Amino acid sequence: MSVKFEKLPWSREAKALRLELIREHHNVWDPKQPDYHKIKLRQEVFSQIASVMRQQFEELRQLTGGKLLYLIIDSIIFVS
Repeated sequence: MSVKFEKLPWSREAKALRLELIREHHNVWDPKQPDYHKIKLRQEVFSQIASVMRQQFEELRQLTGGKLLYLIIDSIIFVS
């Protein structure tokens, strides 16, 4: 999937919330966490984050399917 961040509607508030939500879930970015390697659990967390993001920001509702999920997962490099 080829997605460019600069063409996406990330407001400051959306970026801040995205990072806050990811930071709250250590098991998706910290390999020292016991649940880090549980892929299904990580996918559930990412889906929950995507849902919150879509509810909070109307401009992100256009990102359907895995696009928003992909962008949230890709954000982990900024957290860890």
